[in-house]
Amino acid sequence: SWQLINDLVSYVSGFRPDESAEQHQFIEQIRPVIDQLVANTEPTSEDFIQAHHEIQAAIEAQSDELLASREATLKALEEADHLETLKGLLHQQVEHHLENHTVPIVVSDFLRGPWVDVMVHVMTQAEIDDAESHGLISVVEDLVTSLQRPTTLEERDRLRAMLPSLTERLRKGMSIIN
Repeated sequence: SWQLINDLVSYVSGFRPDESAEQHQFIEQIRPVIDQLVANTEPTSEDFIQAHHEIQAAIEAQSDELLASREATLKALEEADHLETLKGLLHQQVEHHLENHTVPIVVSDFLRGPWVDVMVHVMTQAEIDDAESHGLISVVEDLVTSLQRPTTLEERDRLRAMLPSLTERLRKGMSIIN
């Protein structure tokens, strides 16, 4: 009986304050075992051993469940950290492309904001092939270039030729992030 009590107190006191729901769930799960022991006016050592085994099984099951939940949470946090790091790097690349170029504020804000989101998405999704991904990422350079005044007829013709593709890639990227 003392071993049973010690195991229960040890396990229940190990919960953090933010795990009160899990603690309550465990107590509710073992309540029938405890109620059965309390109702027995002359419990034998076998009754305590059986109760101890049932409670140990409940502890192991909940511990496995909590561990899996924590691992999933840690993985999600790591992925979020990875995405934030990637977003920061892409933001730096956009800044690098904008250096020494004059573009309207609305365009620079667009490239620094929504278009960084597009690039993060295409770089982290397996269903987007490399060619399409590269095309969407190169929108930054192409858009900045397209906003520079052409100085020759050849530059103007090249700009005119690239506009349909650029427009289509912009539409595709915006539809990706809704």
